[in-house]
Amino acid sequence: MIYTPTKSAIDGLIRAIEERAVASPSGWKPKPKLLEIADGLPPEVEACKRQLMLGIGVHHASISKFQHWAIEEAASKGLLRYLVCTDTLLSGVDFPVRSIIVANSTRNMDFLPASVLNNLAGRAGRGGRFYSGEFVLMTPTCKRAKELFEFLASELPPTLSQFKAAVEVLLRVKDAVAITEGAAAVLRELDSFLLAAIAEAALEQGDIRLELEKALGRTLWWAGASPSLRDQVLTASVARAKKFQSSPDGWNQAVYRTGLDGVTCWRIKELLDDLDTKSLAAIARQEMSVRAGDESLASLALLVAEVNPTGRRWPQDLDEQDVREQVVRAWLSGSEAPADLNCQKVETAFEQLANQGPWIVGAALEVVRWKHGLTTSEMAHLAGDLALSRLRTGTPSEGAATLVEAGLPRTDAAALWHRYDRCTAPDFIQFAKRELPPKTVELMSWPCQDGLLSTVSQSGSSG
Repeated sequence: MIYTPTKSAIDGLIRAIEERAVASPSGWKPKPKLLEIADGLPPEVEACKRQLMLGIGVHHASISKFQHWAIEEAASKGLLRYLVCTDTLLSGVDFPVRSIIVANSTRNMDFLPASVLNNLAGRAGRGGRFYSGEFVLMTPTCKRAKELFEFLASELPPTLSQFKAAVEVLLRVKDAVAITEGAAAVLRELDSFLLAAIAEAALEQGDIRLELEKALGRTLWWAGASPSLRDQVLTASVARAKKFQSSPDGWNQAVYRTGLDGVTCWRIKELLDDLDTKSLAAIARQEMSVRAGDESLASLALLVAEVNPTGRRWPQDLDEQDVREQVVRAWLSGSEAPADLNCQKVETAFEQLANQGPWIVGAALEVVRWKHGLTTSEMAHLAGDLALSRLRTGTPSEGAATLVEAGLPRTDAAALWHRYDRCTAPDFIQFAKRELPPKTVELMSWPCQDGLLSTVSQSGSSG
């Protein structure tokens, strides 16, 4: 597996690996199952088919679902010689890998986090097929290699629990939820366990301490902690979890429903204070036309550039407000990167909109719910009118999003939507099936029957 944290390096890696695969004297030939997988791909992904025939898989966020399916199946069955990937496979399908090569060990001039490198190293040699594995980190110079070695020496050994710092803060702050951002940063991991316990209804059943003990018992910190320290932490954790569950104005319940930490939620609230959230409440209560949802979705999507729950920052070159808007609107229209912007940076921003956008916008809607006292049915109406699937897929309509979810590349789905004439074809899905090659239609994974798809596409068409 050849890993790079930046999609911009993918093309160069593929060229080098293809040359090696073609020139290799090993006599490697694709197994029949790999040929079957490659032959099943539609015409739109001919390059992927050619690479699979050489034993090469390429996996990143911008490939179509067809490619995702084919490459993950081939990788899980051990049919590939080389797998080039970005972060998309760090926490996804597990598959046998003997050697891991990190082709670029930096992102934005900083070394990759030690946790990421440790995760990658853990994949080398596992899967029940190998007795040992190789983990190779590449650097451009010997000096940089020495710096990387020193970085790893300081970050990895001795093995330390991420809970150590969190526990120290917990014993100081106990149930104080409104704390400084620095303290909140180290408590995020611990709070995720508390929220998980709440999600499993432990509070209602009166077993929160037992649930927390089971959760914390799976951590490295627990193994090295004394019984008295464990007891202190459990007592403080129960108090903190109960504080999350009950607050006079319901804010902590809203934080719990988002799945984010309190600091991130408060940042979303601050950003929403600058928006007209009354219009969102009006959409939820069906007091405003659904057409207002399109502009509201674009405004909410801009929060992705401001909020970083996973530590992935919005590309600095695209940080101007008007540029952010240009990128967001290009994504929601199903367009490629705007011609006057750095294509690689825009692709990174597109990935964040697809991966983090639904999460952050969903959290923003929970804050709106808290702020305006929306009911569950009103929240469902708001989410439906905003057509959040557009944000996940980068498409101009809910119907086009359905096609992307079924496997079609987003630009192809968007092109079909823009060609769609409601006068001659009242149903967009049937129009798409008529326009697409039969092989593509056959391979697409339609989520439901045509009748229901027709209803979904028509209800989203006005947006």
